[in-house]
Amino acid sequence: MGVVKVLAILLTVFLLFACESTIEPTEIEVTEETTVLEIVESKTKPEVIILVEPILEYSFYSPFSDGLVRVEKDGQVGFIDKTGELVIECVGYSTVSPFREGFALVGKYHSDENYYAYGFIDTSGNIVIPLEFFNVHPFKNGTAVFTTENGDCGLIDKEGNIIHIDIEYDYIWPIENGNYRIVKDGSEAIIDNDGKFIISFGYDYLLTR
Repeated sequence: MGVVKVLAILLTVFLLFACESTIEPTEIEVTEETTVLEIVESKTKPEVIILVEPILEYSFYSPFSDGLVRVEKDGQVGFIDKTGELVIECVGYSTVSPFREGFALVGKYHSDENYYAYGFIDTSGNIVIPLEFFNVHPFKNGTAVFTTENGDCGLIDKEGNIIHIDIEYDYIWPIENGNYRIVKDGSEAIIDNDGKFIISFGYDYLLTR
């Protein structure tokens, strides 16, 4: 059977299946009473058509996190609440992440020295941890992983204090129960908050949360 015939058969089967499984879209008329949560959820459903969008003035919406939605418009980033009100306007940052555990990771590019510096803001938009880290990840279990320019990794608490740094490890992740997954020379292990081993090195990959 030729390639053209095979493609024609596949296309016919696809069209028949598509016709049989067509779902009529649900029409939603957005009013002033419609919450941002309803709009964000509806935009993730392909069978939903939004007719009127009086408060959809942003080009991007993230899922809700800590009661706020990260939004973008004309290259600017901010956060709105469930009513659609802009409660935080993030001006002057190159990167802004959604909130996690009450903190949003923000970064600023310094063109004069060609590097990024990262820190955190709170849900009021105030800088609570200065933008002085070479690289840092969002908070989990009350700590955030950072790496230095030299490649050393460690942890900071929500006050910005360095609570652990170990140049022996290639990487470290906070996981559930306050423990940490670490990597060294391609081998993985799990330690507790005091640095004691729960699972020793010897695994290529450890599945954790």
